[in-house]
Amino acid sequence: MRLFSSFFDRISPRKAIKAACITGIVLSVILSAGMLTFALLSRGTFPGRKKQEASLPADSFYSALADYDRAAAGSPGAERLSRLDTMLTDLEEKALSVDSRLSLLKRRRRLTLEYPEYTGQYRLAALRALEVFPHSQPLAMAAAEAVLRENPAPFPADPRTAEELMDLADRISPEMEPVFVLALHILCGNAASPQTAAARIPQAERLFGSAAIRTAGVEQEELTFSSAVLKILNSNTDGALVQIENLLKGTNPSVTARYNAAELFYDYGDPLRAAVLFSPFEEPQSLVRQGDALYLAGHTDGARNIWKTLLAPGELPVSDHLTEKVLYNLAATARDSGESLGYLESLLRLKPDNISGIIRYSRYLPAMEAAAFLQSRSALLRDPLFDLEIHRRRTELQEIRRSAADTWLLIGRHPEDPRMYSWGAFYFDQQKLYGETEILFRNAEANAVRNPWLALHRALHAVLGGDLTAGEELLKSLIRTDQSPAGTEDWQIHANLGLLAEARRAPREALAYFETAAAFIPLPEAGTIPGQPVSRDAARLQLSIARCLLALGRTTDAQRVLEYASDLDPENLSVRLEIRRLREKMSL
Repeated sequence: MRLFSSFFDRISPRKAIKAACITGIVLSVILSAGMLTFALLSRGTFPGRKKQEASLPADSFYSALADYDRAAAGSPGAERLSRLDTMLTDLEEKALSVDSRLSLLKRRRRLTLEYPEYTGQYRLAALRALEVFPHSQPLAMAAAEAVLRENPAPFPADPRTAEELMDLADRISPEMEPVFVLALHILCGNAASPQTAAARIPQAERLFGSAAIRTAGVEQEELTFSSAVLKILNSNTDGALVQIENLLKGTNPSVTARYNAAELFYDYGDPLRAAVLFSPFEEPQSLVRQGDALYLAGHTDGARNIWKTLLAPGELPVSDHLTEKVLYNLAATARDSGESLGYLESLLRLKPDNISGIIRYSRYLPAMEAAAFLQSRSALLRDPLFDLEIHRRRTELQEIRRSAADTWLLIGRHPEDPRMYSWGAFYFDQQKLYGETEILFRNAEANAVRNPWLALHRALHAVLGGDLTAGEELLKSLIRTDQSPAGTEDWQIHANLGLLAEARRAPREALAYFETAAAFIPLPEAGTIPGQPVSRDAARLQLSIARCLLALGRTTDAQRVLEYASDLDPENLSVRLEIRRLREKMSL
């Protein structure tokens, strides 16, 4: 049984919560909450309450109750039901305490077992008792059970029943009866999704957590994961991961719990921890996930070994879908173009219309050949990314104004796709067509296009236009305060803020921005090909950090950072020049 489906059925989640739905807490939890009142009524008492009937005269309530019990032992029949109902109704006038009312409700409940049509009278009697003792939690729980008994379906409850149950839930302390209160909310559809639960259930995160403590086994695991997801929605990712770690440290967590924990760490925590949690699972999909996690943790060689194992003949039955993914991953992480092309050719033989494979393969071809290769697969032109790739390669062959016109045609074919606007802004600014960029910004606003990269580009455009203050304010407004996984734009935001601070001759402030950017940028694993785009960007950031350190007089730290930058990108002339200058300065 699944809780929030954002943990499941994804090959590459690595995204913020898209929370789909709670299919519900496992049925046993709901039933245990619903049956709680049954058990208490059967015992005739509720925890934490002293009996009060002992102070009543022996010949009043209890003697009449004994008469009822003798009459109830008679033979079944319609006349018997009517007589017993009348006796119980008369006894309500003598029931002067919560316990005595519960005693009557216990007997009415027994009648519903013999006469299902009596459930309506049972519910009305429970509500009458609650009118007399409106602050009684046991009576509120008994009334909720009576409402559920009269309306066992559908799930979620119909609006009238849901309103009645929520009124009763408000009378029950979630601290004392969290499982019962949570079950009522679930039955009313208030946990249909994480967002719905957070909006409709008061202190939902705490309620799920308290209910988890009161349960055990699979129910506890499912409730704990729900509480963790709600923590993530409240930007408390660290608290959610600690909660899941504590669950894993418990007694023999289930296989499902371990797998779900691996998915959660993959999405919102430590990918290396996710890889460790995936490692006991031997089915192909889990092995792919383990490889993905290792790659995200920077262990490319380990990831590639796992992916290659999945391609070994006769090892494991791997579906074509997973084989496509493995072939693409191996091509994308290959150390040389020949190996990458080999995997891509295998991928395209298996799946000729794999768009990602086609695009990556075309990038190994000269512009003219690439354009013809892509155009030969015109059936895929409906895909915006494929259309963009053809246009991008054509810009290498066409005159600038022609390419600018084609860019507008591309955006017109996909007016709601933010990637088209991002490309357009990049191309126009690269060619210094700043007027076109301004028009593009207005069109994006008119089409309600929202994209972090586009917002970043607008901030940079303000800087390029000479309005440094406006550009800096725009960049600061783009800094995210949540804890969802960082995107490419995050390091660029901080890096550009660092450049602006450096231009203001504020090296300490600039250093803080550059170091934050360096923490966001995905560094390559040691031993990978130097000079790749990620290596070049990382090297440029380290060079900026070194400049700030030199300005602050931290020469030794600057030398160490420059050497690291040289390892990242040995061909970076600026790094090599700065290292030479620093060595000459230190040798004086």
